[in-house]
Amino acid sequence: MVEYTSPYSDEQQRVLINIEQHYDTWMAAERAATALPYGMKWAERSGKEYLYQVLDRIGNAKSLGPRSHETEAAMANYTSSKTEINERRQASAQKLTESCALYRSLRLPMIPSEAAKILREADRRSMLGSKLLVVGTNAMPAYSVEAGGEINDAPTETDDFDMAWSALVRDDSDLGVDGNVESGGQHLQREYRTYFSG
Repeated sequence: MVEYTSPYSDEQQRVLINIEQHYDTWMAAERAATALPYGMKWAERSGKEYLYQVLDRIGNAKSLGPRSHETEAAMANYTSSKTEINERRQASAQKLTESCALYRSLRLPMIPSEAAKILREADRRSMLGSKLLVVGTNAMPAYSVEAGGEINDAPTETDDFDMAWSALVRDDSDLGVDGNVESGGQHLQREYRTYFSG
């Protein structure tokens, strides 16, 4: 009988389970950080202090109103939320880093680091699975994980990295993760999206 896969060991399976949980926790913290305003600050105008929401890195901002109980509460809420989210990001990143080291040491399937960066950014924007899919030979690591073992005689990955739009309605506002998106192809399972990175 032909063996199509070489099953993962118990230790490899344990690491796969743990890294998925650690990645999900880290990504939730990353998304929470992305959802926060770029920044908030007080500024004086005509002898009055106003609360401004900073919109981008060059300092564009919009006024949220003069200093009041409401704007002071908004600033306090922003500051405490940012502190709490940053603590979550740091703690979850440390656990994920430790799991990734185990993942690599056990020679579990990986994709190139540059491709993984693209996937992480797409996932941060909640685009994987809902709008974007990985196609071609770069999806093989996900198939291996789904199969529970290394796929024997699997095709060799090519140097390019292909993705396909999967959304029924195209949303151009999400462009910018990667400019080279092709249509058609197979689905890279979302739960194995980015920790194949070397």
